[in-house]
Order: sequence, then C-alpha cells, then structure tokens
Amino acid sequence: MLVAMIIVLVICIVGAISLDLAGSDERLSANHRERVGLFATADAGVQHARAILMHQSPDPLPDEGEHFIDEGAGLAWYEGHALPMPLGSYEVDAVYAKCGAPPPGYSLEAGNRSFRSDYWVMESRATLEGARLSSAEARVTHGYRKVVSQTCITR
Repeated sequence: MLVAMIIVLVICIVGAISLDLAGSDERLSANHRERVGLFATADAGVQHARAILMHQSPDPLPDEGEHFIDEGAGLAWYEGHALPMPLGSYEVDAVYAKCGAPPPGYSLEAGNRSFRSDYWVMESRATLEGARLSSAEARVTHGYRKVVSQTCITR
C-alpha cells in the first residue's frame, strides 16, 4: 500500500511539473508571436514610406514632433487593427542623410551633373495597445536612395 501511494505521489508531481512547463511554453510562444507581429507592422511602415518616397520627397527639416507618416495614415494604409490577430500601428520618421552622385547610367555625357541621389533614412516605430508584453514596441530602420533630376542643394 505504501509503494502504491509513493507511485501515485510521483505521478502527481510529474504531472504538475509538465502542466507548469506547458503553460510556460504557451506564454513564450504567444509573446514571440506578438513580437513577430510587431516587427511585421514596423516593416510595413518602412515599406509604406518607400511607396510614398517614389512619388514625393519628405520635408528635410520637419517640425518638432512631426512624422513623415503619422499613426492615422499608417492605420488607413495598413489596417493592422482590423486583422484577426491585431498587429498594432506605426509611425515613420524620415531623416535626410546626404546628397550624392547619381548611380552609373543616368548621364551619357561627361561632366553632366543634372541628376543627384538623395539618401533618406526611414525609421518606423510600431506599437500595440493592450499587449501582454510590457514593452510592446518594435523599430525598423531602412536607408533609401532617391534619384532626382536636379543638382545637389546645400541644406
């Protein structure tokens, strides 16, 4: 009888430990899924900035607190809250890096400087309201080159 009780006790302890480990695994996978979703949202922000940069140039000297893409425009374009698993929202800041020479092939004449390359750094910050994580934020930074038909301007 004593041996049977010891075996039952060992089985109960093993079962409790396995339930605890399963709960920890579930929390880890849920947190990982949330972080991957936030990273995808931040990446969508820089891709949105890239799509806008193809047609217009950002203000090289924005006002304090002004974003290239604010949260409202990000929600309208990406709709991260409307998905079955909410992915949050993003805002993008554009930083003018430098002006440089155009890539090869933009001028066939020697000495023709009618094109320039503007280099921009786009930093997207994604946040998720009501997240299980304490720091539900992801940042993605990309550098882009935009070739325009003008010479370099001293800013």
